[in-house]
Amino acid sequence: DVALGGSAVGTGINTPKGYLEALSKSLVQVTGFNYRVHNNKFEHLSLKIALAHTAGALKNLCSTLYKIANDIRFLGSGPRLGYGELILPANEPGSSIMPGKVNPTQCESMLMVTLNVMGNMDTIMSANKEGNFELNVMMPLIINKMVESTHLISDSMHSFVKFCLRDLKANEEQLKYNVDANLMSATSLNPILGYETVAIIVKEAYQKNKTFKEVGVEMGYFNEAEYEAWRQQAHDETE
Repeated sequence: DVALGGSAVGTGINTPKGYLEALSKSLVQVTGFNYRVHNNKFEHLSLKIALAHTAGALKNLCSTLYKIANDIRFLGSGPRLGYGELILPANEPGSSIMPGKVNPTQCESMLMVTLNVMGNMDTIMSANKEGNFELNVMMPLIINKMVESTHLISDSMHSFVKFCLRDLKANEEQLKYNVDANLMSATSLNPILGYETVAIIVKEAYQKNKTFKEVGVEMGYFNEAEYEAWRQQAHDETE
């Protein structure tokens, strides 16, 4: 919706009869978009509510993208001293002094873009409330930040998919090691072995720096086949 025809602060003064109807048709014909002339021009000249709602939606999108990119960045850290659960594509040499280093450049780019856009959205929110009385003179700022932000986030999402997500791989060997070494995964066996038994095995495994399965087999609580069957059963029940 647009406030064209509002003339002086939404009053419509000196607007010829039939002008709004002709304007509505011309807008559609010229732009190809279904623009409509807003009924309440006082409100539409003073408040940019639709753009404020859009800013809120974009900010929510950015917070989600930030979280995804940050998680991928950390899960791809390694290969020896980080999480190492994801293998990020090496798009460029990572370092001039550390051979073989792979930087999470696409993740870091996404983080910077989303922070920038979220800041722009806050600017739009602030500019929207500057519609003092009948006119919001901050409209150029609102449009500038909205156009800039939609281009930024669109380009960044396209780049993130093309240069990161498309070739992102799971480090299955590291994932298996982490699952086996994680003592908290034994919680799923409480209904089968009982809390006290599981606690005994976990404590022993921690002290000996072994896996839950290794210690459970050594102590005679189960064999490897039973353990794997119980783990699969617990997994199936949580789906």
